[in-house]
Amino acid sequence: GFEWHWPDGRRLEFDARGRLLQIIAPDGHFVSLLWAPDGSLLRVSDPQGRSLVFEYAPRNSSGFRGVVAVGSPVGRFTLAHQNDRAAPGLSNLVAVTDPEGRVRRYHYGADEEEFAPHLPHHLTGISVEAEPGPVRIATYGYDARGRATLSVRGVPLRTDDAGQPVAGTGIEQVSVDYPERGVTVITNSLGQRTTYRHAVINSGFRLLQAIGPGCASCGPTNRRYAYDRHGRMVEEVALGVDGTPISATLFEYDATGRLASRAQRHYMDGAPGARRPIARYEYAETSPRPVLVVRPSVVPGREYRIAFEYNDAGQPVRVTESGFSPLDETGAPAITPEAAKPIERTTLYTYARINGRSLLAAIDGPLPNGPANDPTDSDITRFAWDAAGNYIALVTRPGEHIAAIEYAPATGMVRRVSNDEGSHTEFEYNIRLQPVRIRSHGTGWDHAREVEYRFDPMGQVVETHSPDDPARNMRFAHDSQGRLEWVATALGMLETYEHDTEGRLVGHRRVSASFEQSRFWRYDSAGRVVATGNNRGWQLDAAFDARGELESLTDAHGIPYPGAPAVQAPIDDESVDTEVIMLHDDFGHAVWRHSPDTGEVRRQFDAAGRLVGMRDALGNLARYDYDVRGRIARQRVTDADTGQEMLTAWRYQGEHLIELA
Repeated sequence: GFEWHWPDGRRLEFDARGRLLQIIAPDGHFVSLLWAPDGSLLRVSDPQGRSLVFEYAPRNSSGFRGVVAVGSPVGRFTLAHQNDRAAPGLSNLVAVTDPEGRVRRYHYGADEEEFAPHLPHHLTGISVEAEPGPVRIATYGYDARGRATLSVRGVPLRTDDAGQPVAGTGIEQVSVDYPERGVTVITNSLGQRTTYRHAVINSGFRLLQAIGPGCASCGPTNRRYAYDRHGRMVEEVALGVDGTPISATLFEYDATGRLASRAQRHYMDGAPGARRPIARYEYAETSPRPVLVVRPSVVPGREYRIAFEYNDAGQPVRVTESGFSPLDETGAPAITPEAAKPIERTTLYTYARINGRSLLAAIDGPLPNGPANDPTDSDITRFAWDAAGNYIALVTRPGEHIAAIEYAPATGMVRRVSNDEGSHTEFEYNIRLQPVRIRSHGTGWDHAREVEYRFDPMGQVVETHSPDDPARNMRFAHDSQGRLEWVATALGMLETYEHDTEGRLVGHRRVSASFEQSRFWRYDSAGRVVATGNNRGWQLDAAFDARGELESLTDAHGIPYPGAPAVQAPIDDESVDTEVIMLHDDFGHAVWRHSPDTGEVRRQFDAAGRLVGMRDALGNLARYDYDVRGRIARQRVTDADTGQEMLTAWRYQGEHLIELA
């Protein structure tokens, strides 16, 4: 046999006949494949011993001779095919039955009641067996050449005698036209058209342009793309609704094809502005994993850097972030970039080799460690695995808080979680691996608390039930395409939801015996929310400019709606008097805020991102301390005028807060 080594450390093992035997990740995890002498794939297994087992039709079968059943950790799935040689569509997959007997059917062009007899092997629809009858969940159409012309959830649009759409039809419908080579036009359920231009570059299909509002299942639109001769994207341009370029993202690659940098360019009246860096990436040798990511700092002329170190398995062992705060050492906004305060934090990762696999054993967070250098006094989390290295058996979090985890042998799903205080939670699942029962018991409880979940044939929750908590007793209804229609609670509350044919929420209503609340949303042709309001008279209208950017927000009385606080706004005398200004550091913390109402507020954060100090405009100082588990332990507030300190303390017993003094 032979092996194929990938740059990321992955290995593919083949036998002498070229059949794939194993895929081995750099950390030792693997997938194994077992083949029959005739070349049929029999089994695919993972390191935990879970397998997919393939069963085949007899070789002397007159019809389909491929896979007719798949054994899985949750049971056996059977596959039915069209085996009548006298009928069209020989060997088409026509039905899949899951281990609980639920059936999903597949329809093709030449089937009875379908509409493309010249395309017997083209999928034209999918339906699910349910009570009182089958539910069509998808329909597809094609032209004479077999090209897709229609895709719709459920059934295509139908109209009544008055020409109005029939409810439940045409949901997220997309029609496709091909006016010329390299151009595809789609029409969504609202009749809006989007034009896609595409080409073949370096033997691969590439999207060149997407202009229009798109559809519910479409990717980004109003975009233009450029590629190099290798087919790699080098530019993505965001366009306004009038086609005017707004901004561009630029991509550069190194000699081995790895992303080397990203930059941005804004346009003004169609003219491109200066190139502004977003990030650059550095690598070690041929590895695809970056060892350094550099972004512009919030402080002009400075850099925010993330450095990575890896072990031989390609797993990160050290991640160090370094950057700057826009404040100086005194806590005031830095006057020059050189005065900005540097900030840094490092997280360490440790691994253990078990059964040939490199597995995460500990995470040492960015806070300084205590004398014991373990979870008793440090922000260290440890993971203990079972003997085979298949599952995490124990998690020890900071503060020596221990959780034990048990798993279902067949599926590997979490079956039970218990802690060192005697509390535990048990889980049961259906064949979709959705929870059907969650049962919890805590220290001092007189009985367990339980919640049950019931699902419909399409896997949507239709009921939750708890014998202990009536507030958890709820029923749900969905339409044939899985969109939530209403929720009713045992406490007498009913919520209804209304969607348009593009799947967007347009109405929400909450009703009880004593009140009614409702909310609406309206969208423009570009799919943007242009109005929202409620039954109490509140309304908010949005206006956009020709570039598609938000221009204004006004309430029902025509009064401008207050905008969001500016982020990283430049500071000048005029803006300080009239605007809310916020400054963030490179780690994303809001460290300084000024508003005309409250004045200046300064904040300090520790390496874990927790607020540890705050000074208001009057000079009052608040300081915060946390316990090893990261919970608030003390608050000390010092009065700026008197110097008097007020202390508030939180005391815990295990997981529970028992005193606030």
